[in-house]
Order: sequence, then C-alpha cells, then structure tokens
Amino acid sequence: MHKNLFMLLVGLASLASVAALPPFLTKKPFKLKLINRGMAGEVLDYTNNTIRDNRLWSEALGKPIDAYVYLPPGYNPENSYPVFYWLHGFTQDENCLIDHIIRPIDCAITHGTLPPMVIVAPDGKLQNQPLFQSPGSFFANTKAGRYEDMLLDDLVPFIEKNYSIAPGRENRIIGGVSMGGGSAARIALKYPHQFATCLGIFPALNIRYENTRGSYLGKYVPGYWQFREDFSRGLEPMGKFFGGLVTIRLKQMLDPLYDRRDPDLGAKLGAENPTELVSKHDNSKYPLSFYIASAGKDQFNIDSQVATFLDAAEGTGVSITLDYSPRGRHSVRTAARMAPASIRWLGQVLGSQKGQAELGNNLESSK
Repeated sequence: MHKNLFMLLVGLASLASVAALPPFLTKKPFKLKLINRGMAGEVLDYTNNTIRDNRLWSEALGKPIDAYVYLPPGYNPENSYPVFYWLHGFTQDENCLIDHIIRPIDCAITHGTLPPMVIVAPDGKLQNQPLFQSPGSFFANTKAGRYEDMLLDDLVPFIEKNYSIAPGRENRIIGGVSMGGGSAARIALKYPHQFATCLGIFPALNIRYENTRGSYLGKYVPGYWQFREDFSRGLEPMGKFFGGLVTIRLKQMLDPLYDRRDPDLGAKLGAENPTELVSKHDNSKYPLSFYIASAGKDQFNIDSQVATFLDAAEGTGVSITLDYSPRGRHSVRTAARMAPASIRWLGQVLGSQKGQAELGNNLESSK
C-alpha cells in the first residue's frame, strides 16, 4: 500500500476509536485559557502545547514529559485532596484530559457528585509526532522506555511534593481509557499498596487474549479462550473499522515495545497482564475497587478481554462494578454515554454523599 494512503487510513482509524479524535499537535496558546474560563476549577499547564515550554523532567525517560494538572474549585494548600491519575488511550496524549474528561468532572465536583480532587494527566505516547504515527507506550517499562517508572518514580513524587495530596492508598485513584484503562489496571494490581481504586473505560485487560482457534478478534466463549504464546503473526488484525477498510495489526501495537521473536515474550507479557495479575491478588491485604465500562460491539474486541478478566477475578474478593453497553462501540460517543455512571461510582467510593445517593440510579440511564 502506498505510504501516504496507509497513513491516511491509520488516521481514519484514529478518528474511529475512543482513543482518538486528538487535537492537532500544533501550539494552541489560547485553548487552555478558554477551557479554564468555562470551569470552576483550573487546569495547570506542564506541557509544551502553548507559547512556553513548561514540561517536567523525567529521570526515568531521560527527557521532558507533558502533563496537565487539574486543581478543584476552591483549592486550598491547607487542605488535602484525593488524586486521580488519568491515562490516555493509544492514539491520544495528555490533551485527552482537556478535550473529553475535565469538563464533566469539574461539573460533578461543582454539584457535589464528586468530592474535590486533584487530577493528573501525563503524556504516554512514544514520540512527539502526529499521533496516528506515534505508538502508545502502554505506560509500561519496555525497550521504548521506562514509562511506568516515569509515572510512579517521577510524576507521583512531583505531584505529592508540590500539591496537597491526602495520604494513603485510599486517596489515590488511577484510571483511563482503552490502552490507558488497561495500563491503570496493571499498575493498580502490581502496586496495590499505592492504589485502592481503578476506573477503566474500554480497558485492555487481557493483552494475551485469543480464542482456542488462535484468533484475537474471536468473541469470548466460556472455556474456549486461551493465553496467547505465539506472537509471530505480525499482520494479525487487532481492530477493524469501517467494515475492515481500516485494520490495526499486531505489529503496529507490539513491535515498538517488544521483540516478537523473543521466546520468553509470553511470560514477560503474562507478568504485566491484568487478567493474570488479578487472579493472584491478595484482596484481604489490599482491598481494590474496580469500575469497568465495556461495549458489546467494541472494534478492538475489548469486551472479550473484559469477560476473561471477570472470570479471573471471581473468588478473589476484588470489588468490580461493570457497566455494559450491548450496542456500544469503542467510540467517544459511547464513552460519553457511560461517563455519568462512572462519575457517580467514583463519588460513592470517595465518600461523596450525593454520589452515594445517585449511584442508586439504574446504570442503564447512562447508555
């Protein structure tokens, strides 16, 4: 396929997914000012997206990183606040926060559905390129860089040093969408002493999923799926859009991060796989609460991944709230319909009185 046509089709795939619709990677000096003008809280700029370069230095990556930090209305350093680390999807960056997430959260805090909290959104793409050309890091430590360490060893200490964050794992939330949702689940399960709450919208929860015929896109059937060991089929479809006109393949997602020829790759991915991690979790020592939003017509077949995660979590004691949209897709529209229920759930977990009351509403109202 001609390179330009290929890049156009990949760009169309980006527009099709919820991990998509990113802003152009050009400086927009007034964008953040306009967003802040319409909110009660404020987003602080630690990016190179405006006139000044305000990025943070990451020792783990050996380079500066972009991030946004939201402070709730009435933020007072004399008080202490929960903190929510939001991880973006595969073709997104930190702008996901200001494009899709922060307005409904700011509104929920203003109306008492959520308690005041600090929200942090770092950039997890691999290169500073147009987003459809830059693969996602999965916020993991791989050959592409130590992105997990960037988050936990660089960003978290910076936030807790410079902002008034309430102590204790119960005041740390991690969540995200698609790639970011799966990454959040992995981190919450690997480091349960740090996080007690995890929220994922279309989260990639089983990165080794395939059916017993060896197909990733094969729909989940109980007892007829397995953990993938063979990663040699680089052209295998991982996601299909526009009736298959645009296809995302295994090599596009995996090759920037791992060597598919590595005979130990299955074991390495297994050690990072939320579905395998949750089955070993000691919930009596570190109680975890998960919120999972899943769509029945997910073009990346993430609903099948979610189903295997639920199987693995059964009997562990991990608290899981599932919001399932049978006709939903891996799209911004479906995510927007499911967002109100996730906000009400988070309000309940964090102790918002109004959030607890509203959680009693039928989850179907968000679909």
